[in-house]
Amino acid sequence: MFGVFVFLAVFGWLFVGVFLFSAADFDTDIDVDADVDLDASNTAVHLLGALFSFRSLVFFSAFFGLTGVLLTWLDTNVIVTVALAIGLGFFAAFINVKLMDYLKRTSVSSQLTDTTIAGNTGSVVVPIEPGHKGKVSIDVNGQRIYLVASPYNDRHEERFEIGDNVVVVEVKDGSALVTRMDEF
Repeated sequence: MFGVFVFLAVFGWLFVGVFLFSAADFDTDIDVDADVDLDASNTAVHLLGALFSFRSLVFFSAFFGLTGVLLTWLDTNVIVTVALAIGLGFFAAFINVKLMDYLKRTSVSSQLTDTTIAGNTGSVVVPIEPGHKGKVSIDVNGQRIYLVASPYNDRHEERFEIGDNVVVVEVKDGSALVTRMDEF
């Protein structure tokens, strides 16, 4: 049994080291579709599936093996050693699942789509003149962003001065097309 503990400890801690000291991620998601759509985000099915992810199995192996090696060296009863190793392995896998769920829930995406930006109001920070792009400041989801901007309607020969309030009508080729608040 000692050989199994050593093998799983080495295997598990090797991958734990990879997880900790690199950006490697070997986890995958499986989408289950049938006649019934199963939303398993907060259920036992989600927990069970997450406990059998590669990352959770690695944490189980690392802590199962380490516990088994240490308790064997301390000459603990084999049944007690296996029971404690299994318990600590499952505990480590469970903590891994809960930590990953927490990180997924609290992560903030820096990806803003053009449709998220369109319709927001802002103010001009670099003047916009006919034939010359300027810059606008917009608050999107509590985040201040600055975009290169052009007039939405080029035919009016509109000028936008610093501090003018504008609305982003659309984003085209990375540039915000804006109009005055009263025209929208």
